[in-house]
Formats: sequence, structure tokens, C-alpha cells
Amino acid sequence: MTINHSIVRGLKHVVIPLILASLIYILLRKIKPLILIKLLLILDLDTNYYIELYGNSPLKYFFLYNLTDALWAYSMTSFVILATINDTFSIKIIYIISSLILILSQEFLQGIFLAGTFDWSDVVFLIAGFSTSIFILKECNP
Repeated sequence: MTINHSIVRGLKHVVIPLILASLIYILLRKIKPLILIKLLLILDLDTNYYIELYGNSPLKYFFLYNLTDALWAYSMTSFVILATINDTFSIKIIYIISSLILILSQEFLQGIFLAGTFDWSDVVFLIAGFSTSIFILKECNP
């Protein structure tokens, strides 16, 4: 695999999903994660700005909450797969399982430390993002 192919693959599977999830948080969610608030302040942008999506459809909820989790999990898993592309199979498995533990633990820790923010549907979409990355990038794990 050439350097250019590696960069394109990294952009496509790691950076773009993170940018999409961040844009959803920045533009469409009233309450933003602290790290994005700090980034917006550094960039001298309004931290209170958001576009209101009207209605209470399940699609709106999915788009605002579940899709961001799936994109984040997909991006992290893709990074781990691509970063371990030259490692042995056992090392790859250790890193991939570790990433799944990290992905899921952040959601479960929300249930412990941030009352009311844990959601089983988030767990489902985190696993979906993780699994989708493994399925799409399976050729990186011969």
C-alpha cells in the first residue's frame, strides 16, 4: 500500500466520520461536549449557536444522538485497524478488543457519573459503528 493510499484511507475512514460527527454536534445540538466548546472558543466562534430541528420523529433522534456515536466508534475502530495494519494478528486483536472496551466503557461511565445520559440505543449504535468498521476494513486484517 502506498503512502497516498494510506492517507486517503485514513481520511475516508477516520477523519471524515469525525468531522461529520463534530458538525452534527456543533451545528445541530444545543448542548455540546466540553472539548468542542473549547475548540469553538479557540476559533472564536459562538458556542451557543445551533440549528433547531423541529419535530419529534425517531429519525431526528437518530440523527442527533445515535449517528454521532456510531460515527465516533467507526472512526476510532478504523484508526486502530489502520494503525495496526503491519502488526501480527494477535496484536491487532488485542488493540481491536481494547478499542471496543474503551468505546463501550465511555457510555457505561456516563450512566455512572452523568445521571440520565446512559442510553442502551447508544450502546447498540456504538457496536454498529465498531462492527461496520471491521466489516469494511476487513481486508486490512488478513
